[in-house]
Amino acid sequence: MRLYMDGHDGKEWAWCAGFACFCLKKACEILAEKFPIELSFGCDELAKSARKNGRLMDHSAAGPGSFFLFRKSADDWTHTGIVVSTSEETFRTIEGNTNDDGSREGYEVCARIRAYKNMDFIRI
Repeated sequence: MRLYMDGHDGKEWAWCAGFACFCLKKACEILAEKFPIELSFGCDELAKSARKNGRLMDHSAAGPGSFFLFRKSADDWTHTGIVVSTSEETFRTIEGNTNDDGSREGYEVCARIRAYKNMDFIRI
C-alpha cells in the first residue's frame, strides 16, 4: 500500500485510486506520454479531473485500460480500478484496496468481475 500512496499507510488512506494512478503513472513513463488526468488518491478528485478533461464517460466508452468509478451519488464516487476487458453485461477489472468479498476497504489487489450499474468510466 505505501508504494501506491507515496509512503502513506493506515485505514484513513483508502488506496484504490493510489493503485490505479500508480499503474497509469508507470504506463505513461514507459510510453513517454503525458498524464491524461490529474493523478490523485481520491475517487472524487479523479472524477472531477476526468470531467474537466472530457474523459468522464458512461459504460459505452469503457474499454481495456480505462478506469471505472463506482458512483454513490451524482458527485460522490467511492471506489476505482482498471478495466481489463468488457462484455455486454459485465467487465473485468484489476483493483486495489479490495478483497475476495468485494469490500472497498480491503487488503489486496484483486481481479474482479463487475456489472455496469452505478459505474462511470474514465477514458484514458
